[in-house]
Amino acid sequence: MSQIEYLRIYADSDGCSHFEIKNIGLEPNDYAPPAPPLNTSAAESAHRSIFLELPVGWYGDWHPTPVRQWLMRISGIF
Repeated sequence: MSQIEYLRIYADSDGCSHFEIKNIGLEPNDYAPPAPPLNTSAAESAHRSIFLELPVGWYGDWHPTPVRQWLMRISGIF
């Protein structure tokens, strides 16, 4: 079994920030036949999704998140 490691940043009930290293297990899965199997995690439900575009030069200071989130940074050229 393979794993992806990620850093979870969260606040406790007193509002103190914490960092925690977490792992997601991946197992071979016949995900896109006839391509060879790929390592995938178990499926999880998603209740809401948003995409966000930040303009060049945008800056935001540290702040508490209002909800638990996954952030995937994607960049590219059109």
